[in-house]
Amino acid sequence: MVPLFRGDLLLALILLIANVFTVGIGGMIFAFFYDKSYTLGLIERGYEFADNETTVELACGKLGIALPARASTQDAAKKAA
Repeated sequence: MVPLFRGDLLLALILLIANVFTVGIGGMIFAFFYDKSYTLGLIERGYEFADNETTVELACGKLGIALPARASTQDAAKKAA
């Protein structure tokens, strides 16, 4: 019941009903779609990936989104100087 822990009460209720009628199979299928939807929602709200470039590129490819423009550490140092 991940949606419940993330505060998404409507989807938690829908998932609970789906699990009752599909004997848990609906929850397994729903998990893949919900994680992608949740991650895209976080990105739309301004969250950014906190990992190395290779992993970020892989994640963006799997999510089907454009690679975000990130300032390098050298650019940040130039701005600070």
